[in-house]
Amino acid sequence: MKHDLLNYLNHRNAPLPAGKWTMYQKWENLLCMHVPLEAAELLPYVPKELELDMYDGKAWISIFPFKVKNLQFRGLPKWPYIHKF
Repeated sequence: MKHDLLNYLNHRNAPLPAGKWTMYQKWENLLCMHVPLEAAELLPYVPKELELDMYDGKAWISIFPFKVKNLQFRGLPKWPYIHKF
């Protein structure tokens, strides 16, 4: 299966890997959620080595739920029971 979109490289900040792909997976039902919170609510859960992502006086968290299907390593069959989650 050939997709011209895979040949579009202008957005990349690093070159494509030199070798062949090692794993395949398909993502479905991806949702990008960005939620504003008060910094004081979030700070107890953030390690002190990290800083909060702040915008307009609020801390933001991002959540990306999705379904993985057809997970497999190149040249191997799909793993029973864990090729989708």
